[in-house]
Amino acid sequence: MPARDRRYTLTEEDIKRISQLASEGMSQAAIWRLFNEEGIPVTRGIVHYWANEASRMKQREKNALRRYEPGSEENARRIARDQEKRRENWAVDPEMKERHELQSTKDETRSTRRTFRGKPVEEAMKRLESGELRRPNAKVSEDDLHKAMSGRFPARYPGNCVVCQRSISPGEEVRYNRLLGGIACPFDCGRAYIV
Repeated sequence: MPARDRRYTLTEEDIKRISQLASEGMSQAAIWRLFNEEGIPVTRGIVHYWANEASRMKQREKNALRRYEPGSEENARRIARDQEKRRENWAVDPEMKERHELQSTKDETRSTRRTFRGKPVEEAMKRLESGELRRPNAKVSEDDLHKAMSGRFPARYPGNCVVCQRSISPGEEVRYNRLLGGIACPFDCGRAYIV
């Protein structure tokens, strides 16, 4: 289990509870007061983020566009923070260090490694690819994430299906699954997802 992530003040149970209270009709201000009365330090922004699905998705899209300027002070702070967190994770779980070293070996392009910790690289890569070194790293379960990233939504932009070439207008209901590749054609043309 990785070391506790200092960026988060909430546990997965707290997040589920916020979602449940919001879905039952409790206001975000009331949820904020309730959590702070119970001694869980949250801001109104944190409550809004976890209680409002649309807002959370919009924020995640915005964060995905974030880029760091090489050589900037912000980038140097980010690198130092990430290295410190990585060392904490390695101290708590030595397999995380092995996974990091294996991934670095796999991504190495300057030379070809033949051994890894005294074993042939091919044998070591089997362990990496088997998934046994993978650790959970989500505040939301895979099922909840899948539900949040799929559903029926109005199309935001006009477009054409790449198979049947039929036009899709803004506002027309389409199926969306981010994990499987995007927007599904609303017409039954035999194409699962628009590319």
